Amino acid sequence: MKSSGGKTAILILALAFSLSGGSAGAGEAAGGHGGMGGGASVPAAVPGKIYTTTGRVEAVDREGAKITVAHGAIPDLKLPAMSMRFNVDDPSHLEMVKPGDRVRLDFRGQGDVYTIVDIEPL
Repeated sequence: MKSSGGKTAILILALAFSLSGGSAGAGEAAGGHGGMGGGASVPAAVPGKIYTTTGRVEAVDREGAKITVAHGAIPDLKLPAMSMRFNVDDPSHLEMVKPGDRVRLDFRGQGDVYTIVDIEPL
């Protein structure tokens, strides 16, 4: 009797790899947004385009000039509502917000790295 257990395991691994976008955390290694969890990949942005969304601040990293925001859906990027960690182009933007604040933010993308260019408490 032949066992197909090995073939089944390979198929399961191949399926898991393809569902993860073919990379395990590559966005984080490249400076992307590891705060999304689950190995989700962020679509590449159109260079130079400014995107706008609203959300709630979850964490502020003043030293690293980063902020984590639970934002609404961003249709232009085909992103559902989720938590994402953003870079901030001007660290002084972080002085006006704290975890729990509702904010409107404008950001631009370079590949899968997103940088806030303006943030305003709501």
